[in-house]
Order: sequence, then C-alpha cells, then structure tokens
Amino acid sequence: MEDAYVLQLSNRKFSELYLCFCGYSKCEPLHSFGPTVRPDYIIHYILKGKGRYYIEETQYCLEAGQGFLIEPNVLTFYQADEKDPWEYLWVFIYFSYTIMSKITNG
Repeated sequence: MEDAYVLQLSNRKFSELYLCFCGYSKCEPLHSFGPTVRPDYIIHYILKGKGRYYIEETQYCLEAGQGFLIEPNVLTFYQADEKDPWEYLWVFIYFSYTIMSKITNG
C-alpha cells in the first residue's frame, strides 16, 4: 500500500520529448511494484527511507538522496524497506526513437 499523488499532463507542446506523469509516493513497509516491463523512462528520487531496486537479477539497496532509472523494455521490481519504507518523487518521461538515437549516437 502507498499514499500517492499523481499529476497527469495532457497538454503536450512537443511530440518527441515530453513529461507524461509525475508524482509522490509514501510507501507502507514492503510495498512493491513489479516485476514488470515499462514502455518509457521513469526517474525516481528517494526523499526519505530506503528500499531495494532490481534490474532483472541485479539488486540495488537505495536510500534517501539516491534515485533510480527505469528504462523501457527492461524487467524491473522495487520494494520499500520493512523498517524504514521510502518516500519518493517520480517522473515518467516519453522520448521518441528519434530523440533517443540523437542522444545515444551523438
């Protein structure tokens, strides 16, 4: 369970790069999301507490002041700590294939 606030943006000024959603979550102990594959990028920034983030079989233990990036088409799972569950901000961003090609290929 989590206490979450979400802002969905529908007035897009650009078609190749835009913010889809953003929000804040205060998680209950052991609250989790996944395992799942997402279609776009999601950036999480941890404000308080700690938790675990998994990219496929690799685990990262994270805490306040750190963050993690969910990339498209990658299996991820994340879970709040049992004793000190995290609170985080998150941003869901859409990048078109054209923009990503420019970023990765220079």
